[in-house]
Amino acid sequence: REAAEEVRRRRARQRALEADILRAEKQLGEIDARLADPHTYDDRAGAADLAGERERTERRLEKLYLAWDETAE
Repeated sequence: REAAEEVRRRRARQRALEADILRAEKQLGEIDARLADPHTYDDRAGAADLAGERERTERRLEKLYLAWDETAE
């Protein structure tokens, strides 16, 4: 019984992580699309902020992947 509850919790955690991963991947794609637009660089400060946002999103995504891997074991 306790093992079944643990499996349910782990699966729920995996589903939540998968949803977070999908959101972060989508956000990263949107950022990359904006960075690919030459007009983005008309505003140097804005482009720098966007590059920082990309870096933070990528780090968050790496952490999410690691957390998901841990729940998959």
